[in-house]
Amino acid sequence: MSMLINLLQKTKLPLVSVQNTVALLKEGATILFIARYRKERTGSLDENQIADIQKTYQSIQDLTKRKEYVLKVIEEQGNLTTKLRQQINNTWEYNALEVMPVQIHK
Repeated sequence: MSMLINLLQKTKLPLVSVQNTVALLKEGATILFIARYRKERTGSLDENQIADIQKTYQSIQDLTKRKEYVLKVIEEQGNLTTKLRQQINNTWEYNALEVMPVQIHK
């Protein structure tokens, strides 16, 4: 599952609204600016919806960075299998990510 699909599932907002909001946030626009002056690009999302997108997107980015780190450490230890790599890449929950390598080695 891609980052975008995960973001859409968690926010339950329209694709175009989410894509455009993320693009605006990446450009450095604030939540209030987007809500007030970029309604045409976001589908008239309110401040709470935009804040939810921002929070969820940041959480997904943080998880992606953590997954990269976990993969690197396991690979350096020589314990990374194709199955484990696939499971880590398909995980979108912190708790599952943290216990997965432990479960596989039991």
